[in-house]
Amino acid sequence: MPGNLSRRQPLTSSDAAQRIAEQARRRRANPTRMWGVAPYGFSTLAQWTGGIQKEDMIIVAARPNVGKSAWAGQVAESVARHFKQTESDKWVKIITTEMSAEQCLNRLVCAKAGLNPWKISSGYNNDLEWTRYQRSLQYF
Repeated sequence: MPGNLSRRQPLTSSDAAQRIAEQARRRRANPTRMWGVAPYGFSTLAQWTGGIQKEDMIIVAARPNVGKSAWAGQVAESVARHFKQTESDKWVKIITTEMSAEQCLNRLVCAKAGLNPWKISSGYNNDLEWTRYQRSLQYF
C-alpha cells in the first residue's frame, strides 16, 4: 500500500524500474495531463507534476509574508472541491505551525469571500463585506 508507510517494504531498483515501466505503458496507452489523485488548482504546476500524487507530502516554506498560507489555502480548497465532486470519503488536512485553527480558517473564509482578513478581525467591515463573509463561512 503506497499510502501506509508502516507496511511498506523496501523496494529494489529493479522492482521500481518494473513499476515505472508499467506505469509509463499505461499512461502511453491512455494519455492524460492529470494523473494524480487531485489537481492543485494551478494549471502550470499541474502540467509539471500531473497533479497531487498519493504519496505526496507537500511542505511549503518561505520567508514571512510572501503568501504561503494563501497559496496552501487555494491548493487545499481545489483538492477538497475535487474530492467532494469525485470521492466523498476523502478529505484535506492542513498542518500549520504559524497560526491557530481559527486563524487558518478565517484566512480561508476571507480568501473565498475576496476579503482582507484584517477587515473581519478588526470589525471594520461594511454590510456587503459581512454578508460575503457569512456566505463563505457556510461553504466550510
